[in-house]
Amino acid sequence: MWEAVIHFVMNLSFALSPSALKANINRLRGQLWFQQFYAEKGNAKEMRSNLLIVQFLEDRKNIDELLASPSKQTEFMRWVESQKAIKHARARGSRSAK
Repeated sequence: MWEAVIHFVMNLSFALSPSALKANINRLRGQLWFQQFYAEKGNAKEMRSNLLIVQFLEDRKNIDELLASPSKQTEFMRWVESQKAIKHARARGSRSAK
């Protein structure tokens, strides 16, 4: 339940304010690697709703590192994928517990 509330609040704040998150995602969208990754199923949603990823993307220093380093880009994409996997595993676990 809390995950749904957090997701709602994060999406609401993203939609209502021109935040650092939105600006930084727009900066990254200028990169082909990010355009492709962002377009893959679930990645955009995860980047906007996962609090850890949101906090990472709000920091301009992190964005500068992503723009400059292919190894940081790979590390970031793996991290987002791992966060999605954790979220899906939790969702499956809560469904099977009912």
